[in-house]
Amino acid sequence: GDKHKAKLVGLAVPPPVFFCGIEVESAADEKQLQFALECLLREDPSLVVREDEETGVLQLGGMGELHLEVVLERMRRQFSVDVVKGRLQITYREGLSAPHAESVAHD
Repeated sequence: GDKHKAKLVGLAVPPPVFFCGIEVESAADEKQLQFALECLLREDPSLVVREDEETGVLQLGGMGELHLEVVLERMRRQFSVDVVKGRLQITYREGLSAPHAESVAHD
C-alpha cells in the first residue's frame, strides 16, 4: 500500500563561490558554447552560468578552481568549444553562524 512508498529527497547544492569569465574566440562558436553550457548545466547542478551586468561577459560558477578547470576542459574535449577563461573571482560572504548578544556598560 501507500505506507511502503519510498520518498526521494533532493540534494541541496550550496551556491558557487568560484567564478571566472568565459568567452569564445569567434562569434561563430557562440551557438556551440550555448549548447555545451546547456548540456553541462543539466548534468551538474552545482554549476552556474550568469551574465555580468556591467560587462555583459558570461561567468561560469562552480565549487572550486579544479571544478571550473574540469568543466572548461570538457567543453574543449567533448564539445569542441575553445573557451578563453578570464580571471578567477572568489565571492565570499561573511555572516554570523549563531545568534550573538553582547552588552556594553557605559559610565
